[in-house]
Amino acid sequence: MAAAASRRLATLAGATAIAVVGGLAASIAPAGAADPISSQAPPTLTAPANNTTTAVKDVVLTWTAVTYATSYQVQLSPNSDFTNNVVGLPDSGKTINTTYQVPVSLPHDEYYWRVRAIDAGGHTGWSAARTFLHDWQSSMTLLKAPVSSDPSLAWTPVREASIYRVRYSTEADFPTVPSKTAVCWTHNTSFTPYTLQSSKENLTTNCMKATDLADGLHLFFDVTAYDDSSAPVMTSDNANDSAWDCPQPQPECDANRIFGAFDYAVPHAGTPAQGTVTGLTTSWHTTSLPGTDCTNGSCPTTPTFSWNAVAGANFYRVFIYRDP
Repeated sequence: MAAAASRRLATLAGATAIAVVGGLAASIAPAGAADPISSQAPPTLTAPANNTTTAVKDVVLTWTAVTYATSYQVQLSPNSDFTNNVVGLPDSGKTINTTYQVPVSLPHDEYYWRVRAIDAGGHTGWSAARTFLHDWQSSMTLLKAPVSSDPSLAWTPVREASIYRVRYSTEADFPTVPSKTAVCWTHNTSFTPYTLQSSKENLTTNCMKATDLADGLHLFFDVTAYDDSSAPVMTSDNANDSAWDCPQPQPECDANRIFGAFDYAVPHAGTPAQGTVTGLTTSWHTTSLPGTDCTNGSCPTTPTFSWNAVAGANFYRVFIYRDP
């Protein structure tokens, strides 16, 4: 120990002498001195708000910069002492920025977080911890429920949703068997299963099965909102809870879900249709999302088409053109 201390003192003395000769004693740190970052105060956490009462879907952590820092390390845990169930973040939570976007694959829960600054030779202490609630809270209201003669669905848009999953099943637990559960995807807020490969509804090809809604079936249905973010899948020893509906940790899909059941009766053809369609009407309606100000007329409007029934018609085909 004494020998090591002597070598360190000799090195310090030599380095200091060289600095003085060069006239740079004030600007050159002696070789072997304690890493300067170790004397810096830890970062100060700035966002999100330090509480678990406000749900945050897309969590972006921010903090103040620290002198000498070349990178920072973020630590997440469901426990305030950070000793158990520390969340395994990509790259161990390291970033060169003073912001860090938490992957959407983080299970919904309350979390504690803290940050420390790092350079090539050391780091600061951990910052004081703060908390946040990771969740996606957005209402979804069923506007049109399936009935025996019409299995189509419509619902209100979910804020920040990018796609919706629609399922029909012969069993209430929606088993992953095509003959029992039909799984379809749409970017719209309505769905009609008659057209099985409708590009207008942005569906996956041949999405229907579940006996393709055969006559007399008792069917269950649900609609779930998704956000198909490209955030990386994260590793974590904090396992997903059983209510988390994603089969994989990604994408975000735990917003409200619509669920119900109905008895389906296939429409039967009548006598051949006579006459032409009359009474064509277009009505426009605006559905504003929560927190959207529509007073300046910037909110989108949606058309609804209607017409008089034609005797004997079994279905109707609607054409939409960009010029008359």
